[in-house]
Amino acid sequence: MELLADYLGARHDEDVARLRRVLALRAMVATGMSQREIATALGISQPAVSQQLRTASDLSSVHPEKLIEAAAPVLRRLAEDAGYGRLAVFGSVARRQAGQESDIDLLVEAPEGTSSFEFIRFKQLLERVLGRQIDLVESGGLKPRLDDDIRREAVLL
Repeated sequence: MELLADYLGARHDEDVARLRRVLALRAMVATGMSQREIATALGISQPAVSQQLRTASDLSSVHPEKLIEAAAPVLRRLAEDAGYGRLAVFGSVARRQAGQESDIDLLVEAPEGTSSFEFIRFKQLLERVLGRQIDLVESGGLKPRLDDDIRREAVLL
């Protein structure tokens, strides 16, 4: 049975890697790269980029836990590039209790002086990449007790 577990683990890893590639493509598009620029950078044709984006246009069927597992490196890079720190997931996804329809709750440290408009733009960027709405909470932006509860269960990406 250990060999079966090894096989299933490898299949899971393949699925996550395939999903991560799609999320990276979506992130490149969401940050303003054209399909032609992406194709040139990756050494593939523009139609190949277009095909990959089309086949992954709907991520709603992807379980939230798997989506976050695959997206973590991409989301960390986007946060870092935008000056945000310590991106974490909390709620049912962090507790590994998420259902197919569960929402995704993220906690982030915003750069000092971030306006509400900039914060909303960053949230929208993450939503475009993930293909679904998220709840994005600024660390320290809630009532102290609630903030403490969220920080306690948060899992860094």
